[in-house]
Amino acid sequence: MNYPTRNWALVSAEAGAGKSTFIAANCKAPVWCIDTDNRFPSVEGLVNGKVYYPTRAGRGIGSEGPLRMWKEAEDAMQRLGIETIVVDSVTKLYEAHSRIASMAGRLSKGQRESLGFGKQKAADMIDKSNAMSVAATMAAWGTHVYYTWHLRESIDVTSTTYDPFVRDRISKVELETLGTSIAVRLLFFREISQYGCKVEYCRDLNGRKSNTGFTIYDHPGNFWRGGAERLERLMYTNFRSPDEAIKWGMQELHSELYDEIQNLYGFVKEQTNPKTPADMWVAWVSHIDQLLLDRLSKPHARNRVPEVIQEVPEVPQVPQVPEVPEVPEVPEVPEVPEVPEVPEVPSATVGWDDLAGAAEHGERDVPVRKRMTDEELINLFSPLAEKADEHEVIRQYVNGDIVAMDDLLDYEKYVQEFNKAPGDADMLRRAIRIARERRASWAD
Repeated sequence: MNYPTRNWALVSAEAGAGKSTFIAANCKAPVWCIDTDNRFPSVEGLVNGKVYYPTRAGRGIGSEGPLRMWKEAEDAMQRLGIETIVVDSVTKLYEAHSRIASMAGRLSKGQRESLGFGKQKAADMIDKSNAMSVAATMAAWGTHVYYTWHLRESIDVTSTTYDPFVRDRISKVELETLGTSIAVRLLFFREISQYGCKVEYCRDLNGRKSNTGFTIYDHPGNFWRGGAERLERLMYTNFRSPDEAIKWGMQELHSELYDEIQNLYGFVKEQTNPKTPADMWVAWVSHIDQLLLDRLSKPHARNRVPEVIQEVPEVPQVPQVPEVPEVPEVPEVPEVPEVPEVPEVPSATVGWDDLAGAAEHGERDVPVRKRMTDEELINLFSPLAEKADEHEVIRQYVNGDIVAMDDLLDYEKYVQEFNKAPGDADMLRRAIRIARERRASWAD
């Protein structure tokens, strides 16, 4: 089927919604791109062919910008055989002229003349109007033309509720100028990691508005490849009866089972409950498109018509459980007399600093724990001795992580022996014995 030329407008309320990606993945080369957003080079790799850009003066900015934009595009048509024209985006083209005209309107007569503006302030808006008119006439060559612009959230100050609404960032007058060249308007959006495209406006083959309101989605990693063909197949499809809709579904799903597709049609109708034939058309084509998208993301599901979900039988009601009788109140328990406080028991361990301080002042009654055997000490010291890390041994030793306080070694003697033969069990045993002898002599 021969579809009309793609004079499409792609809009979004946020950057990164996939407009430029969609154009690059679906445009026919060679491409002439008026890139005022400097965004298209990042997706140029998706284009199956050559992309050409105008000069800076040919982007339409400045008093001579609209004329240069037209001249360079005309020259590219003759020399390069351009198949697609991209204006990405109209927002920057419009706002550049609009803001320049707004700032020039605040200048005095002398400032305007020094900067090259005309005497009449109304003439400042002519450049903006010319730029929009030139952008709209890009469709005159009969090539595919893609326009992009952005939306913004606004508030109606005349309303009492101040409910925000989304509107175009281009004035209604300029939209009317562009609207004469646009046959399809697409709203792009992003939902977490999924990208979608909703058809807001479409002119059918006879130039009448039809087949709008449905949404298609792109599966991850596809970058909208084949998205334009999917839209054309859905936008320009019309059903005069449910029978035609079912046969169209059989053709799209490559199925010869009329009964299964008929059951699927009935299931979609029951789930969506459409109020008009147009609503049923949107529900049916959206469902079929989603099934085809699932087949792309799940190759094993190809050539398989999904089974219609059968109604689940009603579960019988569970009989009511009889009420549980109230539990009698428990009598109050008499208060327990307070237990006298137990005097605090002195700690069984002492830190390195405390023990050293006690030794310096001649105190001998230092609280200790049960003494460890030589084998227990060797088992605790050997892993640290193998590391030969003196500071780690002393740190754990002082913190009480290794031995009881009664087994505390003399610092200088232990370090001296430890450094001579780290990891040697006999040397460790001798160091412990020397430390205990020094401990016993100190206690006497």
